This record gives sequence, structure tokens and C-alpha cells, in this order.
Amino acid sequence: MLLQVLVVSLCIITAFAENWASPFRASNFFIGLMKDNTLIGWGYPIVSSHTSTFEAMPSVVNDVQFVYSTNQAVAAVKSDGSVVCFGAKFDGGICAANLNNVIYIAATANSFAAMKQDGTVIAWGGNSANAGSYNPIPSLSQLSGVGNIYSNYYCMFALKGDGSMLGWGEDDCVNVPASGVKNVEEVYTNKLSTFVIKSDDSYQGWGLSVASGSTPPTTGLSMANYIQVESNTGSFCVIQASTDVVCWGSNYISESVNTPLIVPTGLTKVRKLFSNSQAWAALMTDSTVTAFGNSLTGGSGVPSTLTGVTYIVSTNTAFCALTSSNTVSCWGDSSNGGASPTGLKNVYSIAANSASVVALRVDGTIACWGASGTGGFCPIINNSAKVIALYTNPLAFSAVDEYGFVTAWGEANSGGQGPSDRGNGRVSTVWGSTVHRGYSDPRTYMCPQNNYGFMHEHCTACTSGFYSAPESTVSNDCVPNANSPTLLPTAVPTIQGQTQPPNSNPTMAPSKPPHPSQTPQPTYPITLSPTKFVCNPGMYINPGGSCIMCPTGKFSPYTDITVCNNCIAGKSSDAIGSTGGTCTACPVGTYSSEGSAQCTACPAGSWAATLSNVCYTCAAGMYSTLGTSCQICPAGTFSNGGATQCTACPVGQFSSPGSNSCDSCTN
Repeated sequence: MLLQVLVVSLCIITAFAENWASPFRASNFFIGLMKDNTLIGWGYPIVSSHTSTFEAMPSVVNDVQFVYSTNQAVAAVKSDGSVVCFGAKFDGGICAANLNNVIYIAATANSFAAMKQDGTVIAWGGNSANAGSYNPIPSLSQLSGVGNIYSNYYCMFALKGDGSMLGWGEDDCVNVPASGVKNVEEVYTNKLSTFVIKSDDSYQGWGLSVASGSTPPTTGLSMANYIQVESNTGSFCVIQASTDVVCWGSNYISESVNTPLIVPTGLTKVRKLFSNSQAWAALMTDSTVTAFGNSLTGGSGVPSTLTGVTYIVSTNTAFCALTSSNTVSCWGDSSNGGASPTGLKNVYSIAANSASVVALRVDGTIACWGASGTGGFCPIINNSAKVIALYTNPLAFSAVDEYGFVTAWGEANSGGQGPSDRGNGRVSTVWGSTVHRGYSDPRTYMCPQNNYGFMHEHCTACTSGFYSAPESTVSNDCVPNANSPTLLPTAVPTIQGQTQPPNSNPTMAPSKPPHPSQTPQPTYPITLSPTKFVCNPGMYINPGGSCIMCPTGKFSPYTDITVCNNCIAGKSSDAIGSTGGTCTACPVGTYSSEGSAQCTACPAGSWAATLSNVCYTCAAGMYSTLGTSCQICPAGTFSNGGATQCTACPVGQFSSPGSNSCDSCTN
């Protein structure tokens, strides 16, 4: 019986404004969870003797659900919502008080913020990643009624249920326009700039400079029914509903070293965008790739024969594409992963770090290329055992074999030496990495190929014989596919580590897009050949070979699927024949399960942020009348959990704001 392994690669990329061709030394490490619930770690600073500045890693931690990191500290969320911290004390290695009922955590370079079920946020750790003006953490009373938290390398943001925002950290990314920011529904950031989308589909940006992406265009950009927002070090790009692409910012190295970002004329029919430090790769609806940006880092040079692309990974200066025929093609800086081995085939999945790439073949063997110092040369795997999972940080790889042993390679102090005794074959389960990626909504990190789910839930493997593309979110994304890559016996995902400027939030449709007609006209298959046809988007191919409209709560963005995708939990669609843009975010005070036709209002005494799949009960000392947010009970009143109103204290008793009981007055 094959053992599964939990290894979490943890790191922070600290070279956003440096020369990406030469990776900056960061604090990079790995953590493994053993069968007996003990933790092991390898790489700096997990192994550290500086007890005065480092909190030791606990020897036993039960029921760990997710792990997050700053530059040199770790916060692990357990199944009961409590948090365990360790690592550099000044980077968040000492947990704050009242860390209970935690849903998820966001992280900057040296600080954490925990989102709690009652809509409050607890922040802890260092103040600033860089010297300069710093905005302090808001008070606890300000950090209530929060619907979501976001972070980038320097700054933290809290999006409240009323659409207002709070920020703390460096001035460059926190300082919002003097007019303020209201009615915000989605937040996207890169290293130094912020872009927000509002409930009326308008948008706003701010940040360090035009070169860093602070100024979105005033014309030619529509966020109605947008498909994707993506960002890299100095720019943002949007796939609009029309499938064409609009970008702003630059190929950014520093304020003094940057070049204009030029988007190819007429770039349309784009399915998904990928980025590295200074270049972009657009996966087209016909499964080909168009690149743009800095030509030295993969902005040009896509192989002319590249077709059938299913997914793309990148180092800092190169891209590699996995195809439906289980081959790999790369372009960009050849010394940093831009040149794949000749004859590489039967590839199951690929992963990359800052300068190297590794491919996992169907037979469990691996192939490596790129910079030798970061893992470009493969090691010998334990007794030729099959590899079942790969993990990366910016400078190293770790592979887990079928017997539960770990083999690591790459920069030695960054985890390339591996754990003592190689984990002794005792590591227990595979789990997707939840490391801080520099910026994004931490709830929405995506699952790898042949899995579905979200970061704040477990990635679930598709059942045997079913296939899903990377970043699939719901079970209906797993479809039978005779041409899909052959799965390994355990169907364990490869984990894409922190290898490039991270992606911003995946697709999130605005709240009020127009719906298509509820009685669409019949649409017939588009003939491709005597033996194969596809349907229009918004439809699926049934076993009998005809096209059927997707029902409410479902959608189909492509032309060749046999099962319509569900709208994700937290969204809904009452449209028939939807192509995806009609899956709209549930507004504040409502929720939905996967595949819902409409959102359900939360009852009084509870609340829900936008995009919620559940209503949370108001904590003791708070109340809710409309289900939109929990308010603090004023002085002289109290409440128990789930209250719809606060109760006045009896005569002769008093209470402070937010109390769950009253105290007797004294003379």
C-alpha cells in the first residue's frame, strides 16, 4: 500500500525589484507532517539554534489543516480554528492572543492577519518589510465586520462588508486616493500597486508609480463579466468578457529600470493568462500560446509547433507548457528553464521554482532542467522508487516517493539537503501548499491538475478515469477523457511552488452582469470532422452526441466539454446556457452552495461576506438584525452568540461595549 505524504513548501520571494535572472537569497524551507502527527522541517530558518530570536517548531501538532508563512515564520491553522506559530519571533513566530475560530490567514513578508468566523481580524508580526513610512495596524474595533483580507509583499488590506477598505503596511501600496475607496467587491495587487473592482463594475487603482501599474486606463477597459485579472511585478492584465486582453504598467525591474509593456494588437480569444517577473503567456481558446512582455524573460520565442497546451508554469525568466499529448515545450531564458530536454514525453505534471523546472512522468520518474544551483540536475531517487508528489520553494525541490521517503535537491540551505533520515518513510498525507505568494486573496489559491477545490479547503483528487485541468474548482470539472494524461496509482498532485511573482486572484465575476435570455434559440453543433464536433459555449455534449444547454447554476466556457461546470460555492447563476460570466458573487448577507441558481439570505443573528458559502453566527457581545454584518453591542447592553439584538443590563448593573454579560455596580 502506498504511503501518502504531507509536505508543505514555505517561502517568501524577496527579489521582486531585483534582477530576476539571479534569484535573491530568501528564507526557504519545507515542512512535513509525519504519521504520528509530528512535524519535520528542512531548510532555513526551520533549523536554527538562535533560541532568543526564534520560536522552536513544536514536536507534535495534531490536526493541522493549513500552513502559512512570512519570510521566516510559520502559522499553522488546526481543524478547530486555533493557530500554532513558530520561527522568527519578529516575523510572526509568536502567535497573537485570541487566535480561535480562524478561517484562513494572509501574510506579508513579516506579518500575519487571521480572518475569524465572526468577521473580526487579528494581526501580528513585524511592522515593515522595508525602511520607510509605515501605517500601523488598525484597532480591533476597526477590524470587525470584515468580509475578506488580502496581502502583498509589503501591505495588508481588509475589505469590510460595507465595501470600504482598511490598509496597513508600507505607504506605497496602502495609501489610497484622497477621495477614498467605496463599494469595493474585489481586490487585486502586485508588489507596489493595488487595483479594485466596485459593485457597479467601475474600478480604481493606486500605488507607487505608473511604471508599477498604479494607473489603470480610463478608457478601453470594461470589468463587466470579466474573465480574469492577473498581475506580475509591475503590471496588470485583464481578460475581458469579449476574451480580448487589456494591460497596464511596465516590464518592471525598478523605478529607474523598466520598459513599456506592449500587448500584441488584436490579442483576443484568450482563455487564461500566466506571468513571470516581466513577461506574459496567454493560453488561447484553441490551446495555442501567445507571449508578450520582455523578450529576454519569455515574452517571445514560443515554439511555432506548440499546440494542445493544457497548463503553463514559469521560472522567473522562462515559461514551460504541458500539452495534452504529455509533452513539454519551453521558451525564454535557456539557462533558467527555457530549454526542456530533447525527447521528453509521457509527462504527468510539471513544477518550477525560480530558475529550474522538474517534470513528473507517468511511470514515476522525473526529469530536471534549468540552473544547477536551484535543482536543474535531478538526484537519484530512493531505490528507484516512483515519485508520487513534488514540492518547490524558490531555490529547491522536494520529492516524495511511494514509500514515504523524501528526496530533496537544489540550494542546500534552502531545503535542498532534505530532512534527516529522509523522513524515515513516515510522512503521512499529501496536501497542497498554502504558502504566502507575495500577494492575492489567500482563500483562492488553486488546485493542480486532476484535482479540484480551493486553498481553504482540501484539494480533492478526481476519481479514477476522470481528468481535470489545473485550477479546477468543483467536482464537475472532473470529466471522462480518453486523451487525458495517465494518472499515477495514487493520483497525487504535483504542487507548484513559489517560483515567480505570484498570480493575483483567479476569476471572480462582478456582482451584476446582464443575464442571457432565459429562452435561448437552439444552437447546433459546430462540425469539425466527420467523427468529432463541438458545441457552442454555454452547452455540453451529451452521450448521444447532441448539444444541451447548461441549466441554472452551471456554465460552459469552452466548446468541447461533456459536463457543465458548477458555479462555485459563494456564487450563483439563474441563467440557462451560461458561458461563465453569469456566475455572480453572492452579496454581503447571503450565501450559496456549489451549483446554486440563487443566493440565500442569512438569518438575523448571523452574517456572511461576499462570496460566502455559509453564514457565520455572531459572536457573544455582538448582534445582527439583517444578516449583513455583526455589530458590537453598545455599553450598558450584552448578548450571547447568535443574537438578533442586544439586551439592556438590569438596573444596578453595567457593561462595556462588546460584553456577553453585565457586572454589578459598586459604591
